Amino acid sequence: MANSASKPRGFSIIFWLMMILLPLIKVSDLQDDTLLSRYLLLGALLLAGILVDRSILKARFPRWISLSLIAFALLVALSRSWAYNPSESYALMARVFIFVVAFFALYHHIGSKSISTELLLKANLLFAAGAAIPALVELLEALGSGDFFENIYVIQARFSHKNLLASAIMLSFPLVLAAWAILKGSWSKGAMVLTILMLIEMFVLRTRGVWLSLFIASAISALIWQVKKQS
Repeated sequence: MANSASKPRGFSIIFWLMMILLPLIKVSDLQDDTLLSRYLLLGALLLAGILVDRSILKARFPRWISLSLIAFALLVALSRSWAYNPSESYALMARVFIFVVAFFALYHHIGSKSISTELLLKANLLFAAGAAIPALVELLEALGSGDFFENIYVIQARFSHKNLLASAIMLSFPLVLAAWAILKGSWSKGAMVLTILMLIEMFVLRTRGVWLSLFIASAISALIWQVKKQS
């Protein structure tokens, strides 16, 4: 019993590590010092998670979503035969297979409650802080040097481009809002501060795709809230 109970806890520890390290790891010796290093880290941690808790191998998943993901991964693998650059096709295959495995792992562990809502929100707060706080430091430096007005691209934090940084902040933003609303105590206060910081950074980084996504998400959320209010 103790051994079986430790397995979900083992995966939750790996999940904490994943969310803490992903926005921070950067290996300058690699040609792609951010994305490649993070895919390698994600793949290694997912493999460790499966070895720690093999219950995922016996789990049940939604049929059509599973078949769609597997078919997409196989299509990507087959596309190598007509790729102009076979070496890049290997990198694409690796990314797709890692994301497919990540989907199944997270679906299983969130569904089985080994990753609780509270754990998910807290881990996402650490991920968002790992992206937003280094960006704040660079933002203040850019204001002091004048680069904020002349070259906003110097603000990258631990990412290789400001647009990747802005996208990471935007994608983690909804769960930060949820943490502010759901969590208690210092976690909720931290989420409130982080929400304000992330809103400022999404605005000043001037990534139009992020602005558009934020506008559409806000409009849809307001529409859903209005419909529920009337019903």
